[in-house]
Amino acid sequence: MRNSWLIVLMMASGLAHAASFDCAKAKTAQEKAICGSPELSAADDRMAAAYHDVLAAATPEIVGELRDGQRAWIRGMGVKCAGGTAQSSTVLAKCLLDYESARTTDLQKMVLRANGVTFVWRSTTVTTPDEADRAYPELRKLERNAGFGTLSAS
Repeated sequence: MRNSWLIVLMMASGLAHAASFDCAKAKTAQEKAICGSPELSAADDRMAAAYHDVLAAATPEIVGELRDGQRAWIRGMGVKCAGGTAQSSTVLAKCLLDYESARTTDLQKMVLRANGVTFVWRSTTVTTPDEADRAYPELRKLERNAGFGTLSAS
């Protein structure tokens, strides 16, 4: 009997750290879903490993930028996969799996090694007032980024 309790405790402690973060501190619906699913936890672990590979390849000058990007991605998870009471756990799990997988793919593509040289992909987004919005103010209500144009460069 005593050994069975020890096994249960060991299993519970393993589950509490199955994801790339401490599941004992999981608060959001997304974090709880990741901790509660071996498939989502494994996807999160793959994403975290890819993220750490990018950090290891990056120069010190861009590490802060990479961390900011990862934090923005984490915040985006709460928006993309809202996990409200109206959303079923199956829909949330699918959203999280797709979100984690896409990030893993993006991170894996960020590092290229060729002929002894390591390249780390960077991107930036610049937002500026849009000339069309100045000429046609009535269109501002229809656009997602009304009043601004966006240029993304990599």
